[in-house]
Amino acid sequence: MPASAPLPVPPALRRPRAGLLGAAAVLALLLAGCVPAGNRAGGADPSAASAPPAPAEGFVREGDLGWMDNASPGRIEILAVEREPDSTALRFRYTPLGEESAPPRHTFGVLGWHGLDTTLSGFSLIDAVGQRRYRLLFDGEPQIQAGNHLGSRQPNGLFEWVPEVEYDLVAYFPRLPEDLGAVTVVAPGNIGPFTGVPVTDVPEPEPVPSLSETPFVDWRPDSEERPAPGERVTLPVVDGPVTAPEEDVAELFGVTETVVQNREVEADTETVALRADVLFDFDEATLTDGARGVLAEVIEETRRRADPERPPITIVGHTDGIGEDAYNQDLSERRAEAVRELLAAELGPEFAYESEGRGSEDPVATEGGDDDSEARARNRRVEISYHYRETTTSTASPTTVQPTAGATGDVQQHLDRAEEGGEPAPFRPGPGEPAATRTVTLQPWGNAEETTYRLDVYPFFRDGAFLVATFDFTVVSGEDLNPGTNSTDHFGYRRGAFDDFAAFDPATGITYRHVQIGATDGRDENEIGRVGTPAWPVHLTAGAGANRGFFYLPAPPPEVTALHVNAGEFGLIEDVPIQQP
Repeated sequence: MPASAPLPVPPALRRPRAGLLGAAAVLALLLAGCVPAGNRAGGADPSAASAPPAPAEGFVREGDLGWMDNASPGRIEILAVEREPDSTALRFRYTPLGEESAPPRHTFGVLGWHGLDTTLSGFSLIDAVGQRRYRLLFDGEPQIQAGNHLGSRQPNGLFEWVPEVEYDLVAYFPRLPEDLGAVTVVAPGNIGPFTGVPVTDVPEPEPVPSLSETPFVDWRPDSEERPAPGERVTLPVVDGPVTAPEEDVAELFGVTETVVQNREVEADTETVALRADVLFDFDEATLTDGARGVLAEVIEETRRRADPERPPITIVGHTDGIGEDAYNQDLSERRAEAVRELLAAELGPEFAYESEGRGSEDPVATEGGDDDSEARARNRRVEISYHYRETTTSTASPTTVQPTAGATGDVQQHLDRAEEGGEPAPFRPGPGEPAATRTVTLQPWGNAEETTYRLDVYPFFRDGAFLVATFDFTVVSGEDLNPGTNSTDHFGYRRGAFDDFAAFDPATGITYRHVQIGATDGRDENEIGRVGTPAWPVHLTAGAGANRGFFYLPAPPPEVTALHVNAGEFGLIEDVPIQQP
């Protein structure tokens, strides 16, 4: 296979030609056992004092890379994040740890299915303080099999990952701001985030081998050219013209919800829908210990707005469509009555009250679609309706909110950027010990056999303006976890987020959901990403190992030291601690 021709490079955004090596020098560097000076993270002075101290052992994590049936164990070490004259270089070292050689497809890429992606698209840079995401640069529109990203490519020829060989790679991102001292590196697979990686300034980048000058390689098991375990290989690099779409740098938005799901005003009647998941534990009709505090503002608002001369205040309970109709009807009635009792106790006899349940017969969102978990959550509600006083205006909501991904109708999700970004988190080689463990047995869609899953939830930690939630998800027994049959939809995974999962503060009633990449701006749900595990799951079968996932949430105030976790099918997990730096 002939080597590819060099790509033209415009002056607007380029890798300096002095930094690309010709054919005479490439092969020597390709199999060199040395590391250029200054390319280990922490080896140079970071550009800002806010960067956390670099760990003595380096920024190293081990896990599984790839996706589904292409996964294989490996180690990633972040060597450096370098701010160059017109781009940012992420330099990292990859060591395959499996017993057999592995094909290069889908090791780092997350753009396609079933091993087609040869890009480094699973990597991204997160500025958790400035609340921005930086995406890998491409030569034009991203292409899966062409692998047209800017950075390291596999050499032309018969290439495969050889176990225990160290591969040095580089990926190029938009240039980071001058005052940014540390970033979080999101890595593919279940490796997890590398927090607190310092940003170093490199006015003159080190030379790197050019793919166009790299000779054809033959690294089959019986080839004499094949590198041996323990050797270090520097993969060749492609630079080229860059069409920099706006999404290469995207602002990050924290998504929060309050107990009020939506508000409707018709003529002289107002209906306030309350999110049942905030008021009740899963499958329960007893208000939680924090429900009174959560509802305090709603109760006072009802006192001001409801007209006692035109009774009654009506409380109606609703459920989602899961379960038997008779059960849902009974649950909705009992939940409505619980809210009625609280209102009567707080508002007193000046008002008259009625309660009823409607089960699942009056949904406000269509269940069964791509956003099924979110639709079910919206349908689980308790509505308070009343005639409002003549002196009350018909303003629909005291809060102006921007619709978020998945939010339809008048759902009150708040899309915010924190004014105070906090401090970048120091590096953590692992999540520590689980804070809680839950198991659940479900009937996966398309599979005949029931499957048992285990969830291990780890303590939260703060990274800038955000919280990081980490968990292990394991198939314990039963049928394979097969995304092709939508079984993963039990847990709401979509584009870096587990939509069924959220954190909840019982003292305030605020629910913290996944950090969204970019404003909604009328985009379709499937066009909007979140900050979290780039591709999931890694292990499909029972006994194959844990699928480690993570996602970012907006951080609560500093005095909050624990949150509840609504874990979808696994139920409510109370008091998951927030670790302090």
